[in-house]
Amino acid sequence: MNILRKNDAQQSSSDSPFLTELRYWTPVAGWGLAIWVFSTSHFAENYTSQWIVPVLHWLLPHAQPRTLFRLHHYIRKGAHVFEYFLFSMLLLHAIRRGRPGWRLSWSLAVMGLTVLWAGSDEIHQIFVHGRGPSLRDVLIDGVGAALAQLLAFWWLVKRPRPAPSAPAS
Repeated sequence: MNILRKNDAQQSSSDSPFLTELRYWTPVAGWGLAIWVFSTSHFAENYTSQWIVPVLHWLLPHAQPRTLFRLHHYIRKGAHVFEYFLFSMLLLHAIRRGRPGWRLSWSLAVMGLTVLWAGSDEIHQIFVHGRGPSLRDVLIDGVGAALAQLLAFWWLVKRPRPAPSAPAS
């Protein structure tokens, strides 16, 4: 892990400020674009059910259709959690810019930006055939982002670390 941090710091000092910013923010923009694509009609519930429900039926051949469609619904909501978990982690990485540690201000900024993106995504869905806005989805997206920030806090601050080994004599 220290190798990554050293390379990160060395890379940042040798890059121009623009390239450094680009390196941190390109993954955020790319994943934000992916979320936008997932909000198109190609990923509407009636389309995803055409391939998810048959797979569920193959895995659970004796399940009732109602059960399969309920599982499909939970898979879709789980996708929201995953999408915004990853978006939140990428945002935190971009805001930290290789700086060590964790700051509450960073996580609060990430949460605010994530919820803003989730809200704008729901507004986008107003204009997409077969989709519609949902405050519940924004809340689910926020849960994904909050889980990411809790994991980042635990990993960067609270994670038990091995005791330093004594030098060999």
